[in-house]
Amino acid sequence: MIALSGRGYAPKTHYEVCVGVLGKTVCGFEYVGSGYLTSIGRFAVLGNFTSDSDGGIPAGTFVTIPDLFGGSYVVAVVVGNGDSVVSTLFTVTSPTLSLSSIRAVAGGSLTLTGVNYAEGVSYTVCVVPQKTVDCGYVGDREETPPGIYLGTFTSDQSGSIPSQTNVTIPPTLPPGEYSIGVFDPRGGYILISTDSFTLNSPT
Repeated sequence: MIALSGRGYAPKTHYEVCVGVLGKTVCGFEYVGSGYLTSIGRFAVLGNFTSDSDGGIPAGTFVTIPDLFGGSYVVAVVVGNGDSVVSTLFTVTSPTLSLSSIRAVAGGSLTLTGVNYAEGVSYTVCVVPQKTVDCGYVGDREETPPGIYLGTFTSDQSGSIPSQTNVTIPPTLPPGEYSIGVFDPRGGYILISTDSFTLNSPT
């Protein structure tokens, strides 16, 4: 959640609040998931407000930033679906994920560490082939093989993965190159952080 403040607007006027990548100028579609903002030439709608009698943004106006990839974005205020009235830049910091080892064995465990997650949010952890961008997506982009869910964790008050967060590698997973990935199930199956490991053959 981010709080908005500002002044100089037309009094008692309805405005839309949007988010988009740099260079976009029009607000007009509902956000559906990370990645769409780079392929659709419009801002995503985050919310709205009606300016007060002095032309200010009312106190207590908040919007929620969705599960965007790390990078630079613009939050803009527009009248209806028209052009941007004013905008401001902000940066989304990517969550990080590190594994306790770059090698593992089937049935073994890995410890996860990471920062820059939203505070107090439950995330899902899965294992996928390397270079896979989502986990268990159902539809025309379903991975082959699909990701395998390993469990969940709830980020702590600092937005970090809690200490001693472990996952167990499925004992039937064949040897190969894999990634552990994390996604927020409230926003789809896109992996917001990954780290790779090699699953060794038993000797």
